[in-house]
Amino acid sequence: MARKLKVGIIGTGGMSHQIHGTRFGMTNEGFDRRFLEQIVDDFDSLVALPPETIMKIAGTEAVELSMWYAMRACLSPAASLAYRFYTTPAVTGCGVVALDEA
Repeated sequence: MARKLKVGIIGTGGMSHQIHGTRFGMTNEGFDRRFLEQIVDDFDSLVALPPETIMKIAGTEAVELSMWYAMRACLSPAASLAYRFYTTPAVTGCGVVALDEA
């Protein structure tokens, strides 16, 4: 007999931010918000962005977004958005995306 399981997959890491150098304190809210949309609807475009490009646009520590890729890759392309939230409380963009598997 098959059981129906509920599984949570979490990817974490800062969004846009830089905590050292001449761009200390920079965030890019526009990039972060687009990322939160594309992680759901256009994952292939995100994966195609080289890390160097992400760091230029969103700060050197934004390379942590790669952790989100692992989370998204665990779900099917048909996973749908259940919840999305974004804020910039300090020196990093903070986002949440909850997806439901099809």
